[in-house]
Amino acid sequence: MARIVNGRLVDVPDGGMYGDDLIDSLNPGKGRRIVMGSGIKVETVKRGEKYSADRLRGRGGKPIMVKEMPDRTKG
Repeated sequence: MARIVNGRLVDVPDGGMYGDDLIDSLNPGKGRRIVMGSGIKVETVKRGEKYSADRLRGRGGKPIMVKEMPDRTKG
């Protein structure tokens, strides 16, 4: 299964993929993080966590949006 992420085609196997692979495929800039979601709900992609193919699909089997966003954490 292939998915367009930030204008790039990313191959997502039926077994799912790890957050590391999603993050590395997008190569976010400094001060940016990778998020995924559908509608107004977004979730930060975590390194080391496995995302199943079902989790990468929204309602009706449509692919969810994966993109980069400014990191707004305070530190």
